[in-house]
Amino acid sequence: MDKKQNYFSAKMASKSTDDLEAIIANKKQYQQDAIQAAIWELESRGSVLTRQSIPVDKTSNKESLIASSSKSPVDSNAPELYPKWSIWVISALFNPVAGGVMMAMNMRRIGKKNAFLVLLSFTVSYTLLMFVITNSVFGINSRSLIYFLNFIGAVVLSEGFWNKYIGEKEEYKSRSTLVPFAVTIGITILMLWAMFSAVT
Repeated sequence: MDKKQNYFSAKMASKSTDDLEAIIANKKQYQQDAIQAAIWELESRGSVLTRQSIPVDKTSNKESLIASSSKSPVDSNAPELYPKWSIWVISALFNPVAGGVMMAMNMRRIGKKNAFLVLLSFTVSYTLLMFVITNSVFGINSRSLIYFLNFIGAVVLSEGFWNKYIGEKEEYKSRSTLVPFAVTIGITILMLWAMFSAVT
């Protein structure tokens, strides 16, 4: 019988058994296809596995298996990136500047310097464009217009740039979003306070 494979199979074949077991034991930090490839690789090596509830391969009716022991989740080959959902949320609710900075930091972490510069250029240009539009268009509620432009920026970052430079099949570990959200919320509060202070 031919060995089952997917996009991550070649990468998993180069990992040690301990690394594969660590990926499977910490499945919440990895994509489903990466987990499945790790399972297939362990099975091909004859590792002893136990039955547990994990994502099942859509091409098979057999229940998937995972390693029973708990290992360290560290994978030296997988970069820590801000997840796609966080970039969309922070861009749509607050400002595409924050999402653009997060995406640019992702680009730097995966070594794509050209994409890093492209993201920074887009972020600055789109921010200036938003400023010009919101200050030149009349007859439209400015708050609604800002949210609409935020939504457009969020889609461009999370769907356009993410799919082009990272892709859905890139293996990565989720980086904590606490700091960027806290900083963005803090800056937003300060800006609102400054606006109300100027009015009063």
